[in-house]
Amino acid sequence: MIKIKIILLSLSFPILIVAQDLSVLYKLNKNGAETGFYRLDIYRDNSVFYESNYCENNLAVKSDLIISKQNKKSDTIYLLDKIDGASIYSQKSFLLNWKILDEKKNIAGYKSHKAEFFYKDEKWIAWFTNDLPFQDGPFIFKGLPGLILIIENENYRFELVEISKYKTFCDININNRKEISYEKYESIFKNISEKNTNLINSISNLNLDLEIDLKSTKDKVNTTNILREILYR
Repeated sequence: MIKIKIILLSLSFPILIVAQDLSVLYKLNKNGAETGFYRLDIYRDNSVFYESNYCENNLAVKSDLIISKQNKKSDTIYLLDKIDGASIYSQKSFLLNWKILDEKKNIAGYKSHKAEFFYKDEKWIAWFTNDLPFQDGPFIFKGLPGLILIIENENYRFELVEISKYKTFCDININNRKEISYEKYESIFKNISEKNTNLINSISNLNLDLEIDLKSTKDKVNTTNILREILYR
């Protein structure tokens, strides 16, 4: 089992504390199909969300996007990513206006409460537990009075798989990352996504009997970009 320790040497970043409190593994589904597993490592002052095998085997990593959140009352989220092999980071304030509802249920042995909010005009439903007093959750989601176990909308679903503690580290040095504005970051990956889609559609229209390879390629592109897809769809 592996946990991440991010070494932040740039003064532009807040310092991440090494002492970890909890590590949570989530499964991500898109339209009912499993797309991958992601881990949320929660530290005393910060948390880090990343693809579960990020440090186990970089060759198998589908997403280079790492999300760092502050556990204090801060809406700023740091996005660590790569563009054509170049390491970059960006930051953005995400204000999540949660509405806690009366409905309750048991999830994996935890008493859970229902909540909802709208992100880019899409309603997300979350189930969180006060039994684990960490105001955090998968992806950019945080701010409820407890840990988010499940959160979903019509297309995507993050679901708890396991909760554990680790004693080993995976060091990620981001000292050489270049900062870019969130607007530029969003624009770059939107353009990349559109170009990939247009290329696949253009080849498909040539009727070259490549449907199997094209399907595999399209699935790979969609899986690789899924976190970014949710982020700026």
